[in-house]
Amino acid sequence: NMETNVKVAVRCRPMSTKETNRNCACIVTMPEGGKTITVKGDSTAAKPTETKTFTFDYCYYMDSKQITVYEDLGAPIVVQALDGYNGTLFAYGQTGSGKTFSMMGVSDNNDMKGVIPRLNEDLFKKIEDKKKIQTSDTSETQFLVTV
Repeated sequence: NMETNVKVAVRCRPMSTKETNRNCACIVTMPEGGKTITVKGDSTAAKPTETKTFTFDYCYYMDSKQITVYEDLGAPIVVQALDGYNGTLFAYGQTGSGKTFSMMGVSDNNDMKGVIPRLNEDLFKKIEDKKKIQTSDTSETQFLVTV
């Protein structure tokens, strides 16, 4: 059962030291396990804004784990790629919003590895696993990896 539709996720990063030092307030709320985020409006601003709620396929709050993001978003792409389908995962957002952390993570900390290193490890592990289970009775599967 391969899913072929587009999935959209949002990940909220923790406050930076600079934001904390400036006494900035978090204006995003996200129910645990939910698929919505609420951005609190500011009725006291010179140009008042209203509270808005947005719905996504996946929502990750400030305390989300790298492995969770990978399992939800990256792992299905590996499976589909090995079944012969193209897949794309990209991060979009403002400078400093956490795209590099989500995609690359911290290289010397296994728990903090991002989607790309996990995807590469998973891809090559699955290729090796397929090579191990092939026997003379099965057809040969070939993979072309280009850079």
